[in-house]
Amino acid sequence: MTTGDATSGEQRTGEVRGDRLCLKCGFNLYGQSILREPHYNLLIVRCPECATVAGLQEYPSLGRWARRWAFVLAGAYALLVFVAFVVAGLASGGVTLATGEEFEREVASHVAAEHRAWFQSTDQTAVLRNAYPNQQAAVTQTITSVGNWGSWAAVNEAWWRAEGEQKVREVLGRSTSARTSIVLALTLIPLGGVVMGMVFASLLPGLRGMRLVLIPVLVGLIAVAMSATIRLANMGPPATFVEGYVRAVTLAREIVPQTSWLVLLGLLLIGVTVGAFIGRGVVRFVIRLLLPPRVAASLSYLWEADGKTYRHRRA
Repeated sequence: MTTGDATSGEQRTGEVRGDRLCLKCGFNLYGQSILREPHYNLLIVRCPECATVAGLQEYPSLGRWARRWAFVLAGAYALLVFVAFVVAGLASGGVTLATGEEFEREVASHVAAEHRAWFQSTDQTAVLRNAYPNQQAAVTQTITSVGNWGSWAAVNEAWWRAEGEQKVREVLGRSTSARTSIVLALTLIPLGGVVMGMVFASLLPGLRGMRLVLIPVLVGLIAVAMSATIRLANMGPPATFVEGYVRAVTLAREIVPQTSWLVLLGLLLIGVTVGAFIGRGVVRFVIRLLLPPRVAASLSYLWEADGKTYRHRRA
């Protein structure tokens, strides 16, 4: 029984069915009894936290336009959430795909550097010109590529099979930058997913329990569709090298699988799932910690979404 129910002469006429904040302490009066006080015959509601009386005014009906505007606002909010999912999916796919390709480029640059050293020490320029007298244009392109194209440089596949792969693996094992890049990617990408999941859990209070899994599923579907499209678009024809030479990045993919971006995307979606399930709880904690009671009470839907009631912190 509320404080107002115990006051003599006051008649209960209903209860507050919308968010209304106490003017003194900021407590959300949703669900409190609406009373008809006997002296002035006015509608009031008493705050159960501080006993402050709030007067209620009996507004006339707003007519059909109130419902129309409600539909418009609901549609705008749904559109906003849809756009947020699309942007999140595109960003997730782009970040994981770019990170996977950056791994490939870093390994490919080591492949090209080791191959260039071998190519120059064994005078492969003369070997190629003598071996392919009728393909001088392709020979020139191959030689130029070895010296200048970086991760897209031409690499002798026989050298790679005989000694190159082992040398590159040894170099990568000693590379501090390579290990640092991997650790940062494996740490920051899931953390970004956690933040993303927390945001969507707060935007969609109607999702509870296992339905929260819909958040990573939708983000993942958009990310996979975008990333797969980009991968297919980037599969252009190979450069014209002499026989036995391939791009460094092609050989690098034997060390860094082409599916590495899928592994990174999986880690991100695990983070999104975790963020979706802990999101509203963490947001509620931050709100209570940082915001004054009156402002925090205006976000009470984050409590009601999980069957909780917002109560302000006492001094």
